[in-house]
Amino acid sequence: MLDGHLYLLLDMGSGTIKIKALQKKVNDGEWYHVDFQRDGRSGTISVNTLRTPYTAPGESEILDLDDELYLGGLPENKAGLVFPTEVWTALLNYGYVGCIRDLFIDGQSKDIRQMAEVQSTAGVKPSCSRETAKPCLSNPCKNNGMCRDGWNRYVCDCSGTGYLGRSCEREATVLSYDGSMFMKIQLPVVMHTEAEDVSLRFRSQRAYGILMATTSRDSADTLRLELDAGRVKLTVNLGKGPETLFAGYNLNDNEWHTVRVVRRGKSLKLTVDDQQAMTGQMAGDHTRLEFHNIETGIITERRYLSSVPSNFIGHLQSLTFNGMAYIDLCKNGDIDYCELNARFGFRNIIADPVTFKTKSSYVALATLQAYTSMHLFFQFKTTSLDGLILYNSGDGNDFIVVELVKGYLHYVFDLGNGANLIKGSSNKPLNDNQWHNVMISRDTSNLHTVKIDTKITTQITAGARNLDLKSDLYIGGVAKETYKSLPKLVHAKEGFQGCLASVDLNGRLPDLISDALFCNGQIERGCEGPSTTCQEDSCSNQGVCLQQWDGFSCDCSMTSFSGPLCNDREYRSVPCHS
Repeated sequence: MLDGHLYLLLDMGSGTIKIKALQKKVNDGEWYHVDFQRDGRSGTISVNTLRTPYTAPGESEILDLDDELYLGGLPENKAGLVFPTEVWTALLNYGYVGCIRDLFIDGQSKDIRQMAEVQSTAGVKPSCSRETAKPCLSNPCKNNGMCRDGWNRYVCDCSGTGYLGRSCEREATVLSYDGSMFMKIQLPVVMHTEAEDVSLRFRSQRAYGILMATTSRDSADTLRLELDAGRVKLTVNLGKGPETLFAGYNLNDNEWHTVRVVRRGKSLKLTVDDQQAMTGQMAGDHTRLEFHNIETGIITERRYLSSVPSNFIGHLQSLTFNGMAYIDLCKNGDIDYCELNARFGFRNIIADPVTFKTKSSYVALATLQAYTSMHLFFQFKTTSLDGLILYNSGDGNDFIVVELVKGYLHYVFDLGNGANLIKGSSNKPLNDNQWHNVMISRDTSNLHTVKIDTKITTQITAGARNLDLKSDLYIGGVAKETYKSLPKLVHAKEGFQGCLASVDLNGRLPDLISDALFCNGQIERGCEGPSTTCQEDSCSNQGVCLQQWDGFSCDCSMTSFSGPLCNDREYRSVPCHS
């Protein structure tokens, strides 16, 4: 029984037949009489009075069974059992909940009540009763879990909560990824499935990145979830080409989002949060998914990939694949086939930081690809009021600039209709020696978005929609002689001094040093801030301390002193009078 429907599955050696015994669902709490008969390759399955005939393929008329018969479910220790791929409930880890009575096999009655008493299997009782009270009325699901009344029990859906357990009472483990981190489940045996239930929660500021993928060493088969331009993209390939679905939008907002995937043979369903589910159908006759691994953060099994998704930067939680909560299983040591360098716990992510030690330091990268749309992300930390962070010129007057002006971020661009300036929103200057997150995007309808930490500014521009960039992309500054030829709306007269990290160019995560076409000045890995910082007594005589990247300076203009620390008395000349 799956999704309320009763199925007959039979394989006599020449392939499985799967018959839906009844069109209506049978999970309504009523008794049903099921009769299965076989004579050679043919037979019938009847539910109450409705009879459905079947014929097994092939020539064999012998059903050769030599293992134990399981009723209602499978033993917990089922590692040695091999399940037919077509038995979806076995691979989804769904056991039967309800009552069974009057079991006859070949005309002989089986005393299943006595078997239940002798075997003392957990969760099996030698009786059948159904309570009239609805368990969900007592609100047993904690932490906003969704409650569903079951058979003498309640069932909590915890997938959207960040909690696990029967009542969503146990906080789920968080994994943090910085773009170089992964978790890989290397399954003990190759898996073949025709049905999957997958759910996970993620939080990220990046528009691109792999969330989860099944991978095979021997084929292109995959079920993959990734962030693509701020949407969740589901890709399923069963060997005959991929089927894709998209759901959600602007999901790179640094908030938790819940993703659910349900596949039943050729049928796909993708849901993000509480939005309407997106559905699709696989083409072709294939329904079987082969995989050796379940991977997150980075795809390491790449031989059958035509393009590799971006590495994930953000946080994952509550990854459940066919009933297995893999992140928590890994953390607790319950499985020994888990490999990871992602970090347990919620951590602030600063990926690949680089320090531009002087205002004449910069790197050149390959041209920014931003013709029809773009999505940029980076983090910065500085004490300087001004500096050029990013510049790329193009055909005609086309260009893009990101700069700091008096401590505030400016995004300047020209798509061919004249230069535009969008000032990022922030409550105070950003040269406070703290990390700040910057996201700048442009969609195909010319909606420009600038997000600094949590504050968002948007603007729609009319006219030309393409940004035709041609030259190198400069990060941190440009050559000294170039500043005087920058467009008029650009204020920068020198480069950026401070730290940049987590640079994301349309899903490409460049290494600012290794991927540089050339470097100029002093650029180092890591982020080393000022070695000396402003203290209350840094400047004498009420001079104002100005924090700088390589130390501090004193503003003595409002005092009667001068010198580096405002401790040299000034003697002003006065005219002589006779």
